[in-house]
Amino acid sequence: MLFASFDFLLFFAVTFSVYWALVGRPRARLLWIVGSSYFFYMASSKPVDGPLPTPWYFVGLLILSTIVDFFCGQRIAAARKRLPPDEPDGRAGKPWLLVAILTNLGLLGYFKYAGFLLEVARDICSVFGLAPHLPVVHALLPIGISFYTFQTLSYTIDVYRGKIKAEPSFLRFAFFVAFFPQLVAGPIVRASEFLHQLHHRPKLTVDDVNEALWRISKGVVKKVVFGDFIAAVFSDQVFASPATHSSLENLMALYAFTLQIYADFSGYSDIAIGVARLFHFRIPENFNRPYQAIDMADFWRRWHMTLSTWLRDYLYYPLGGSRVGETRTYINLGITMFLVGIWHGASWNFVIYASVQAGAMLFNRACRKLPPWSMARVLRIGSLTLLTTAALALLGRLVLRIPDIWQFSLLGGAIALLIALLPRADTRRWTLPLHIGLTIHFSILSRIFFRAEDLDAAREISLKLIQWDGLGVREGLFRIPNLSAWLEAIPSLSFARPLAEWGIFFLLLVGFALHYTPAERVNRTAIQWISKTPAILLGVGLALIAGLLSILLAGPRANIYFAF
Repeated sequence: MLFASFDFLLFFAVTFSVYWALVGRPRARLLWIVGSSYFFYMASSKPVDGPLPTPWYFVGLLILSTIVDFFCGQRIAAARKRLPPDEPDGRAGKPWLLVAILTNLGLLGYFKYAGFLLEVARDICSVFGLAPHLPVVHALLPIGISFYTFQTLSYTIDVYRGKIKAEPSFLRFAFFVAFFPQLVAGPIVRASEFLHQLHHRPKLTVDDVNEALWRISKGVVKKVVFGDFIAAVFSDQVFASPATHSSLENLMALYAFTLQIYADFSGYSDIAIGVARLFHFRIPENFNRPYQAIDMADFWRRWHMTLSTWLRDYLYYPLGGSRVGETRTYINLGITMFLVGIWHGASWNFVIYASVQAGAMLFNRACRKLPPWSMARVLRIGSLTLLTTAALALLGRLVLRIPDIWQFSLLGGAIALLIALLPRADTRRWTLPLHIGLTIHFSILSRIFFRAEDLDAAREISLKLIQWDGLGVREGLFRIPNLSAWLEAIPSLSFARPLAEWGIFFLLLVGFALHYTPAERVNRTAIQWISKTPAILLGVGLALIAGLLSILLAGPRANIYFAF
């Protein structure tokens, strides 16, 4: 069941109506949402355009994770209570914490990474001429497992750390884990942010409705127009056969995918936040205009924020963070950022993507820590430039097997030198556009490994970009389907035909332009406008938008992050 579908509209209407009808009966209300959420999960386990539908009974894994973490949280809390008042409780209940960690990460590891790890083992053995009889695992990935395992695990860790109290009600805990708006693709909600909201009687206010309508409307337009539509009529065609398209078309497809993945995931998060608000619950923001970032550290503070902060709080800080010396800090940062990248998928492409992101973060920190102008600074900048050049050469020659890679590597080294020499944006405001431009283009190029089906496809795209073959564009590639025929049937609208012929290109420009608007001002203005618009006009407007979106696509498409 997808958010941008009629099925979800019916599901939401029934769930919403019964929930508020039971507002005076808290236990029945909780049971209703938990049951509805399990139904939503089972209905969502069959993506419309996914490669294989995952079985509905994978809801059992969600229930298992809920039971294990609730029970472990209770045992940890009991162990802390049994300690004498004068004895530190730092290790109380540690065996139960290990049970929760092993269960959650074991489930995630098997379903998401077991097959790839066995493939890696076979590849390593083949290098040494060995041929071990290792099993081949093709486990179907349960939808949402990367999200709800992190969510439940954070609860148990926080109980162990003494940051929150163990939830005494299993029903409330199950509600927290399974709440359907954020269940299958986040945001990753922590118990400290959500459980306390279940201890108060909900009340739906006008402000809740106004903000929810804006977030849901914005999310649906993002998802369908700038996500699904651009993918269906443009970028998917190019990535299906990158070698048969021109260099410019491959580059434009990378721009399109960069906008698409943001619109797809942030649109889902907007809808989730809006739907949760209609039930009077607040869940955390997941995006903050990431393509306005001035460096990669800033980018990951803005992109999928609930994942970045989760790994920061539950991995980077426990490893020592930046409090353990410079060398250990770089190691901790590299491990954390590699796991941020590899969380997105289990393949060699994502290993490269994770390594590139980790390398960029280490480079970014090294630039921030440059000493004042001196011979040490010159040597540090020179070393960073040489390391970047060598890393690009190794990536291109050994991994992608691209001939004549040195020119590209030298160009990358020159860009690294420019970044190292460029004054920071907080000290020289005129450098801000340069920092933003360099950061977003690094993100765009790194998406090659994120989007390509395999290493061979990534190599084809990379070759197309390096061996530039001009500015050729296939006729009609940027055309908006059906719009051209409509305009030709109305002679008076002939002036608008370029909109049909280059419609996708215009959509890309509009999508990126909207991304650089001030978020708070836009949100505040939109909510004020919604609050002043009569309900009838608002309903008609939303119906027209829904009708237009239904024309654009034959049917809804599964969210990209369902695969993660």
